[in-house]
Amino acid sequence: MLFEDVRAVYLEKMDALLKEGHVVAVVRAWGYFVALLGSYLFKSNLLNTLLKIPEKTFTHSTPAVRTVSFVSWTYPTVTF
Repeated sequence: MLFEDVRAVYLEKMDALLKEGHVVAVVRAWGYFVALLGSYLFKSNLLNTLLKIPEKTFTHSTPAVRTVSFVSWTYPTVTF
């Protein structure tokens, strides 16, 4: 159930916020969400779905966005 909620609601809203230009806020929120879910990400295979958000921001033209993306991307490695 959580997986479908995340796919249907969370990812769509995050994509919409990215398109509106709230890139840093979206990536930070993504990192907090991933840290909150912790090891559940690995048990549910939810991480693969969630990785679509930082994938879109790693090649952003602004260095600050790339930095925040990298820092947030490290959160799943810490929970592993």
